[in-house]
Amino acid sequence: PTAPIARIQGRLAGRVPVRLEWKPKDPDVAGYWLWRSIDGRAWKYVSRRDLWKSSARLLLRRGHSYRFLVHAYDVNGNASPAVFGPQFRPQVFQERNRQISYEGGWRRRYLRDASRRHLALPSSGRPAAKLRFYGKAIGWVSHTSLEGGAARVWVDGRDAGVVGLSSTTPAARQVVFSQRFKRRAWHRIS
Repeated sequence: PTAPIARIQGRLAGRVPVRLEWKPKDPDVAGYWLWRSIDGRAWKYVSRRDLWKSSARLLLRRGHSYRFLVHAYDVNGNASPAVFGPQFRPQVFQERNRQISYEGGWRRRYLRDASRRHLALPSSGRPAAKLRFYGKAIGWVSHTSLEGGAARVWVDGRDAGVVGLSSTTPAARQVVFSQRFKRRAWHRIS
């Protein structure tokens, strides 16, 4: 198979929701064995019910480094060589983090279901929030509701599209935008 690649997806809770995906290179694949190493420690098998799927949804702890490997196997039990994915460390930047800069009018609103019990909401002018970070992927987590609007997202100076924050059912800590990059480097999201 191809190397397992992680994408941030789902609802942020105490742990970071990640979807690992890989692709088969042979039509005779019957299933996959998935292994992980946390903080460079020994490899441990990741138990899954759906061994035939080329993906896995996992909840990972913040501040720890992860690396995954996958083996494909056929109906006779023959296994492919291990294919290693890149090492990564999920981090969460809260709305009051010093690395986030705000322009225009903003206010804080208490929300019990928010990650740190507060949201940063635009209030006037042409609001903008900016984050410069070193990494290979980014995910924006937000609250969605009937009152939710929309936000234009810029990544490394390029228009990445409009993100809708409106929903008929209010939902806290949703991943509303995510993007992967070709390599780990300094990036900007606005």
